[in-house]
Amino acid sequence: MHRSLLCLARLTLSLITACAGMQLASAHGGTFRGPGAQGPADTVPPPTGGGAPKGPSGGSAANPGASAGRPPLPGGAPGPATGGAPSGASRLPVDLSSWRRWWDFHQYLHMDVKSAVHGLNDPIGGEVFFLGRGGTDGVRDRLKPSADDIHGRVVPALRLALEGETDQDLVTGCLIALAKLGDRPRAAGGVARGAQHAGTAALLRTYLDSSNQEIAETAAVALGILGQGGAAGILRQIVHDSDLARRATGRAQGVPWRTRAFAAYGMGLLGHTRAGLGERPELCAGLFDVLEGDAGRSATADIAVACVSAIGLLPLPLRAEQGPGLREGLCREDQLQRLLRLMDAEHLRKAVRGHLPVALARLCADLPGASPLRAQVIERLLAGLNRRGLAAEAQAGHVLALGRLVRSGSAALDREARAVLIQAAQHGRGQETRRFALLALAESAARPGLGAGRLEGLGKTREFLADALRQEGATTRPWVALSLGILGRRLEEAGLDTEPSVDRLLVEELKAGGGPEEIGGLALALGLRRVHAAADVLIEQLPKAATVETRGYLCQALGLLGNSDAIGPLREIVKGAGYSPGLLRQASTALGLLGDKALLPDLVTRMGDATSLSLLASLAEGLGAVGDVRGLDPLLALLKDKERGPRARAFAAVALGLICDERHRPWNSALAEGIDYRANVPT
Repeated sequence: MHRSLLCLARLTLSLITACAGMQLASAHGGTFRGPGAQGPADTVPPPTGGGAPKGPSGGSAANPGASAGRPPLPGGAPGPATGGAPSGASRLPVDLSSWRRWWDFHQYLHMDVKSAVHGLNDPIGGEVFFLGRGGTDGVRDRLKPSADDIHGRVVPALRLALEGETDQDLVTGCLIALAKLGDRPRAAGGVARGAQHAGTAALLRTYLDSSNQEIAETAAVALGILGQGGAAGILRQIVHDSDLARRATGRAQGVPWRTRAFAAYGMGLLGHTRAGLGERPELCAGLFDVLEGDAGRSATADIAVACVSAIGLLPLPLRAEQGPGLREGLCREDQLQRLLRLMDAEHLRKAVRGHLPVALARLCADLPGASPLRAQVIERLLAGLNRRGLAAEAQAGHVLALGRLVRSGSAALDREARAVLIQAAQHGRGQETRRFALLALAESAARPGLGAGRLEGLGKTREFLADALRQEGATTRPWVALSLGILGRRLEEAGLDTEPSVDRLLVEELKAGGGPEEIGGLALALGLRRVHAAADVLIEQLPKAATVETRGYLCQALGLLGNSDAIGPLREIVKGAGYSPGLLRQASTALGLLGDKALLPDLVTRMGDATSLSLLASLAEGLGAVGDVRGLDPLLALLKDKERGPRARAFAAVALGLICDERHRPWNSALAEGIDYRANVPT
């Protein structure tokens, strides 16, 4: 989702801010950058070839009401944010096809900071005293915010901050945080303690009729994030633009298309949760009704893209597994057939075509290797890639989808698909197609097939990628390196051999140097593969990095390695990163991955003294990423301090939502993973 994917609460620096041009951008409670924290990483670049259409308030349609020149907001964006660069460190130019864009969407899928922060990876010394107990038994539980912390202190403070508040940044920040935190678990008797569940859903619904478009659409998607089954009805009505929805939103002439799109995303998020399992058939039926109706022929592609993306999150039981409660005709087979028919619909816009293959792949991801449905979808994707005239956006989507489905076995269809991916990596239409094909090859090579030849394709794929690393130019080499990194990570997760010769090759290439893009990609590849022998080389590269961005990726690589020798150098970077908020965020996250418990008090102190909004934003995300229960008191104090202004308080709301969120991945990661983010639409 792109520049305003899920109306996060304007508290995230946009993907564009982070990785593209370091421009300041804002949209709702946050522009979605892809997987991240309070919505970390959930955005994508704006449509190429011109700016977004202007909205009614002079802001862009992606951010109606935003005034030009406003500073960025909190929430944490993927790449470095704005702010002065340290002397001698230049910035990378804008490149919408850069691997950095892909990493922004996928980084948090490979970094479980929350487990490291709550764990006991490193001796915590004085933190035990800070917590008021001796010894280290149970430290994990004491560093993690308790239910009483969340529902007895944080949730009431967020609700109080909303009372009488109209500032869109603070309102949307609080709404998303409340949705993420949910409600107190039900007591043994089945009654929710404090009856907060109904209260939170009801509170969110009161903002659906806000005259501020960002607040209204944020409320719609927040109902999906909350994951309460009872919200399915109103979300479906909004997507359908029914009379009931027009009354609920206060829009007698029709529900705005942006609100309808965000409600569709909310339906997917709701049905994707455990609480929403029972709602999936009706949610899916409603989404198909709109997709096959007016949305597919609308002047804007947003509603159709949202419906397609949401359907991909709602896999239904197979026909043979249907229970009596399922609506007749709605099963996994039906979902797939209806999407396959849409693949041939001439009236659909290019952006929608880019997302259909990914939705198909998501619905097939859990099917066994021998499933005829999986085979049917792969065959359809291969036929599409072989068809002349397939738009570049759709071709990229086809390649990404194959990466999620193809296996490394000896089955004829898998062999054919791997050959097509190699062909696409060499001669595909558009840079994105060729580069996505490299990643797809890596994903497929690490996925065992059936029978004795279950890893037949691994050796050839590994050799192809290693040769490409030696031969490709500077702009493609980082993609090849990341592909080898993903391959190694997936093999390690499956308990398979990661091939030490590839590790040595990557270390040699890093030592040989190269441009900033190459160094960053190689570093992350080594981190993903956990090549511990590379730690000294990565630490040595830190002071040599030519750009702030490259230094940030070196920090992340060291965090992924889990090497405690990096703690000292990373602490020094955090101390000196006051003018480079993005670097501060990345180094802080790396220290969190290393289990460094000494970082949080310093971040809290600096947040209390900070006056720069860009620095406040990064400190808030840094606290959200590495924070534990110790960060609650100072953040709650900041949220309540009206003298600090709504923007600073909004940062506090975002950080509180991040610290207390029980998810180990960003709430929007299901939508961001594997997305064809180049098929961009405003929402």
